[in-house]
Amino acid sequence: MNGSASASAPPRPRSGGLERATRDAEPHWTRSEQCWVLALAMAVAALASWHLGRPTFWNDEAATWAISGHGFGDLLHVLSTSGGDRGAALYYVVAFGWMRLFGTTEIALRSLSVLAATLAILPFHAVARRVVSRPAAWAAGLLFATSSLLVTYARDARTYTFALLLVLVAVWTFLRAVESTRTREWWIFVGVAFVAVAAHWFSALVVIACFASFAFWRRPLGVLRRPVVVSAAALGIGALAIAAQIALGANTGLGWVAPLNAAELRAVASGFTGSEVPIIQFAVAAVLVVGLVVAWSERAARRVPPIVITWFLVPIAATIAVSTVKPVLVTRYLIVALPGLTLLLGLGVAAVARLRTFAAVSGAALVAIVGLHGYSGLWSSSRGGEDWRSVVAAVATHARPDEAIVVFPATAVSAFSYYARGQPRLAGRAGPAWPAVRWNSPFTRDISNGSVLQSDVAVSPGVWLVVRAPHGGVVARSVQESPVLDRLERKLAGEHPVVTLVSQWDQHDTVYVIHYTGSTRQ
Repeated sequence: MNGSASASAPPRPRSGGLERATRDAEPHWTRSEQCWVLALAMAVAALASWHLGRPTFWNDEAATWAISGHGFGDLLHVLSTSGGDRGAALYYVVAFGWMRLFGTTEIALRSLSVLAATLAILPFHAVARRVVSRPAAWAAGLLFATSSLLVTYARDARTYTFALLLVLVAVWTFLRAVESTRTREWWIFVGVAFVAVAAHWFSALVVIACFASFAFWRRPLGVLRRPVVVSAAALGIGALAIAAQIALGANTGLGWVAPLNAAELRAVASGFTGSEVPIIQFAVAAVLVVGLVVAWSERAARRVPPIVITWFLVPIAATIAVSTVKPVLVTRYLIVALPGLTLLLGLGVAAVARLRTFAAVSGAALVAIVGLHGYSGLWSSSRGGEDWRSVVAAVATHARPDEAIVVFPATAVSAFSYYARGQPRLAGRAGPAWPAVRWNSPFTRDISNGSVLQSDVAVSPGVWLVVRAPHGGVVARSVQESPVLDRLERKLAGEHPVVTLVSQWDQHDTVYVIHYTGSTRQ
């Protein structure tokens, strides 16, 4: 009788059995899936690489060069003194090695982001096929790959797509840990999550979304309870340590962020939908709501928690909530929530298409076409009016050797210097008159903008004032937003009565040049 009971009882799974269970939960990709993912990756690479070196660096990209393009000791100095830059520490370290291999040209620096965005398609599909239906996964993949938000920052020498890639891998390891129940898988998830947060601190919001998804899962945790609690505690302690390191830095890097208002919310909506047209935004929102309804109805049918519900909503809601106290609402920071949005849109499109894969992909293509407005100006020579290549060329062509060059604010000197160092007409200068740094100097936040008022630049025979408008605002707003700049311009105009706006760019340009000549002294 004991023998019969033993024969009929299911064998207790060993470690190898659990590993096989994990593999069974993630069946091999079909040939059509492999071709689809390859096509999407090639599309991202093509869109991101087209005329990659045409746009000039904008201020933050030049900061990447100034932070990571010099000595490793200089890099460590920035990370140890600037809390805001410390929030993307891993990216700067990787960029340091990347520049040693490929150089410091615009194409070389941006190609790291292109590579990250291209590779991101793989973990995205690996996650999508586990959390949504096949038609929804294919539709979401198309929307993700053609998103103007993804392509824009795939062409940016910043951490955003690098962090996005790591976030996608972190979510994939999270789903594997839930399905396998092996402690090792949970520690892998914890490790990858830490790495993602080290690439950009907004990645922590997606980690929170992972754990928040358990609240919507209509299944008991059971044996998952202990590893979930332990990994959440480990990540919570680590996240607090990282947040403290950022907050304790001399500069959090968030002083420029505008207070929460309707305009900032509209900017986020435009960034994610790829359009500033309200009717298009409402249409995308309608598809999003359909996707949420479908995800809610399916939350008990999936073998994994419904992270598709929380991945987009938690980061957005948390950022808006925090911004009521401390402004942090920046669209590019929230790129880590883009996969969640496209998964919900994929669900919505698939529901409308009645779960037919071809119809779902066609619907997704229609949504992508509607959002093509987001590609406007993507391959132009400037980013948001920051045509530093033209600005430097104009100053170098007309500035006399005895005239002073002032770059304001001090953190904008990296963008000017990147192009000035290769200008033969500026070879006789070690650097600008203010801030008093060399063209090839490492990045620093130690220079106070107010110190320009104590400098002697105003007594020069002429002054070329190069201004990056505060908060990326237009020229008309810049003086009102910066008292130091207002006082500087008044001081220069008091010494030099002939004031000429040299820039030939329109009023929405972020960078402008003023030439002060003549003298009020008798």
